[in-house]
Amino acid sequence: MQIFLLPNLLNNETTIEKYTYEEILNIDEMEKRKIPLYASFNFREGIYTSWKTFCKQIPDKPLVVETSDEAYKVKTPDTDGKLQKVNPKDIYAIVYRGRP
Repeated sequence: MQIFLLPNLLNNETTIEKYTYEEILNIDEMEKRKIPLYASFNFREGIYTSWKTFCKQIPDKPLVVETSDEAYKVKTPDTDGKLQKVNPKDIYAIVYRGRP
């Protein structure tokens, strides 16, 4: 009996989140505040290959944009540091100049 009770009595309460009644009524807003994508007004510039990295605002690759008169060319450095074109199929999102 003592083996069962002792670990539960020593439970660290810092892992438990506490909410007020008002926060419970707006729980969706509370949860969104924990996600950097929803909580930020400034997006981190770069190339994102998945929802997870975009949501956490951790770019997978650096972004280099070459502009001409009417077109943008998106490139990223490879392992040798040379710029290479990015395959659109490999991109989930791009943030350029703070805008997705």
